[in-house]
Amino acid sequence: MPDTTRRAPGWGWAFLVAIGVSVGFLGSDAHSLYRRARAAGAGIDSIEQIARGGTWASTVILDLVHFAAGLISLHLLVAILGWFAARSLHDTLPRTRRVHPWILASSMTLALFGWAYAANATLYPWSVKAGGSSSLARLGFGPITVFTVATLVLGSLLLIVAVRETRSSRAYGRYGARLFVYPAMLAALFGAWRVSTFAHATETAKTGTPPHVVVIGIDSLRPDSVATGRSVGLTPNIDQFVAESLRFDDTITPLARTFPSWITLLSGRHPVDTGARENLIARSMLKIPATLGDTLRSHGYRTVYATDEVRCSNIDGAYGFDEVVGPRMGALDFLLGTINDLPLPNLVANTRLGAVLFPYTHANRAAAATYELATFVDSVADSVDFDRPTFLAIHLTLPHFPYRWAGSDINGLASTLRQPYLYTHSLAGVDRQVGMLLDMLERKGVLNNAIVVMLSDHGEAVGLPGDNLLYHPEAKRNARGVTVQMWGHGNSTLSPAQYQVLFAWRGFGAVADRVATGRALTPASLEDFTPTVLDLLGIPPTQPFDGVSLAEEVRQGSAAAPRLLDRVRYTETGIQIGFTRQGNAQVVDAVQQGLSAYAINSRNGRLELRPERYARLLREKERTAIGRSWLLAAVPRENGANVYVAVPKSGGVPTFIERAPDPIEDPELSRLWHGLFSRYSNELKTPQNGS
Repeated sequence: MPDTTRRAPGWGWAFLVAIGVSVGFLGSDAHSLYRRARAAGAGIDSIEQIARGGTWASTVILDLVHFAAGLISLHLLVAILGWFAARSLHDTLPRTRRVHPWILASSMTLALFGWAYAANATLYPWSVKAGGSSSLARLGFGPITVFTVATLVLGSLLLIVAVRETRSSRAYGRYGARLFVYPAMLAALFGAWRVSTFAHATETAKTGTPPHVVVIGIDSLRPDSVATGRSVGLTPNIDQFVAESLRFDDTITPLARTFPSWITLLSGRHPVDTGARENLIARSMLKIPATLGDTLRSHGYRTVYATDEVRCSNIDGAYGFDEVVGPRMGALDFLLGTINDLPLPNLVANTRLGAVLFPYTHANRAAAATYELATFVDSVADSVDFDRPTFLAIHLTLPHFPYRWAGSDINGLASTLRQPYLYTHSLAGVDRQVGMLLDMLERKGVLNNAIVVMLSDHGEAVGLPGDNLLYHPEAKRNARGVTVQMWGHGNSTLSPAQYQVLFAWRGFGAVADRVATGRALTPASLEDFTPTVLDLLGIPPTQPFDGVSLAEEVRQGSAAAPRLLDRVRYTETGIQIGFTRQGNAQVVDAVQQGLSAYAINSRNGRLELRPERYARLLREKERTAIGRSWLLAAVPRENGANVYVAVPKSGGVPTFIERAPDPIEDPELSRLWHGLFSRYSNELKTPQNGS
């Protein structure tokens, strides 16, 4: 008893020392956050802009307080664990009693922080705080690394302490081994309950009618990256899905940016008609009477939209969805989703605790350093029930720039940072994620009765010769100053890799016979998605569409007579984003463009395109009509005029057109010419000598 009295004051001071160590690390992290916030391009100014007024200001401040509280809580937790571990060591290991309590407490707290930093460097090598320590933490022989050894030593020590503390506790003296048996029984009961819920979901899906409708959208997926059976692909799950589906080989998006493409998907309308001419257009500026989600919801469907990245697309419940799964949406995502790259938050980012403490990081593709493939899939599985017909639209963004994530390892392909290699590696990563999604859907019984569509919102140019229709030297010599951006998407309509998309339909279970397999020759557009879905489900449309129903092809496959072969389709560019010759995005220029083009809506805290920037956007757009063999592009000049250049769809020497082509001599170019001016009638002026 006297010994306990003598130790008590020492352990009180030891606790304060542990807190002091934690505060030191917290101060270091706060300084790192401040430096990165300043480097984020007026990130702090943006927050101040919100705080000056607006109904959303209080919510933003609460989010910042929430973030700060989460960060402080984690650091305090480490201090408490360090102090508790030190005191437990002192009580259970006699030799440690010779060490002063504050030395023991500070040492254990430092050890826990050291382990956290080593874990961060090992698990998240792209993390800013990992730095050169990532190589050191991974140093070792085979699976045995420095980090592994440190984890085993620290874990074993803490386990010994925990067991000894438990055995010496009053609870153990009273309940004995039952103290371990009861939790094990509860865990077994919980597992049985989970199995029963999956079984119930499976049975419900078997008897559910009409079918579920699932869209698996893959950002930036080039359709030529999916194997056609003539080559070995890097995407086996996607390849198998496509091989057993009906694929439309010639499909485009009318605007190769995420938000306009998804608005086109959900409305069946062209961007000219909806007003979705770039990412992050305010909902109030759009003209969409009803979306596919609205229509399906009125026919008894549950409607869910799930995405792992919301910076470029602000789709929410206003677009006909009962539920939206994904990172928290708002301007703070651009700040907290970027700068919150710290060891302790990183270690909990993919856990349920991380979802509570750091909603702008959890399952967020934009937080590339900590993004793990399974976290987002698990969030969808936990959020969506399929006890009634469900429309589930999923958007995966792994193949989008910067093409890396927590589990990526570029050395698996080559020791290079060249963008084509990184892009290819991201395709292999998203393929694993698609496999996880399909397994989840099968486990929940969805695939017993479902129409599943796999598509991409746009492609991605990665600097390959085929990414430029004017790549041939003779074509360049005759281009008259017309240049083609060979990187990214939405930057050039003379780069087919940017606007060509995957479009594959497959039926599962009870509706497998409603969807054919094979290849369809009909030229398609993402505008066709909504009218096709409604046609397949037998639901009459409530509004006109720019797209057409492809249900005939979906049902009959290659047996359907080829049609619409002379169809004229349209695509256009968005705000130009600069790239280096190696394909790296010019981030500084992009941020400056973003700050000038977008503003924070003080009512909802989201970034939206400035209304005054809309007119300039329209002036700078390329607009292109695509036919059977040719495409005709209206390319803007600096003086505000346009040049009209016709190029074969396979590439070649351009032809510049100054007047309407003769419909007898050039019937296709004549259709493209008149179609272009008809589609963009309020934006393009017919040349003076045209007709």
